[in-house]
Amino acid sequence: MIFVLLGLLLQAQNPVGMVLQVDGSATIRHENASRPARTADLLFAGDRLQTGAGGKAVVEYCPTNQKLSVNSASEVAFAAGSFQAAKGSAPAATALRCMLPQVALGSESLEHIGAMRGRGDPPIALYTGGNLTTARPIFKWEPVEGVKRYKLVITDENDDTIWSGERSAPLAEWPMDASATLKTGTDYRWELVAEADGKVLGRQATAFVLKPNADFSTVPTDPALRLQRAIALENSGYFGEAADVFRQMRAAEPGDNRLTNHLVWLYWNARLIEASNRELARLGR
Repeated sequence: MIFVLLGLLLQAQNPVGMVLQVDGSATIRHENASRPARTADLLFAGDRLQTGAGGKAVVEYCPTNQKLSVNSASEVAFAAGSFQAAKGSAPAATALRCMLPQVALGSESLEHIGAMRGRGDPPIALYTGGNLTTARPIFKWEPVEGVKRYKLVITDENDDTIWSGERSAPLAEWPMDASATLKTGTDYRWELVAEADGKVLGRQATAFVLKPNADFSTVPTDPALRLQRAIALENSGYFGEAADVFRQMRAAEPGDNRLTNHLVWLYWNARLIEASNRELARLGR
């Protein structure tokens, strides 16, 4: 009960930052309550971040737009307009534009998600859809067991076929072998059919729109900056591309249900319905 009330109290405040990366042991302490620090945890005024022996953490602190690298066996106290080292060495600080999620992990409403389930051939979880930042999209999907051939068809808003072809792996990058071009702002649809021994084992289709954005032209290799990029993507409405990052994070932390919860929400907003349903099933729904 104490932790529930504490969580409600903290959510009523404005966060001052977020945990971008945790290596080893680290905890967040607020007054007399403490909890393990996790990637994407929000930080509030009054919080103290403590790292254990050998533990390290990277956080963004929004009042001063800085990235703080907290060393082993250290403690940092956060206030509304400043931070200070309360134990151990002072964190290394570098300039970084703060980027906080509009919806915190674990607080997404899933009340109306999961009602849409198609009929017919078994559905396939597609991972590419909705608004896309690039003019050269990469079409991704979950592999179908026993399938070595996938047929892709891309059509425009008039239902005219722009490209069709086959792939053996669950990935296809535009322009593939097509001479056609995709236009910015046009509603497109891509359909995937999975076949084996002349039988259809799966079929799924979804829509996408190209909305190139130079702000996302590069993909950082730093895990902390990749999380920031994912937050920026979802805040800008690129839900499917944000989900790519959170899916990789969940692969590294499969027991963190916040990440699965967030994937449900992201896929639903990208209209990747079957991918959202698969994540709901992981939550036992």
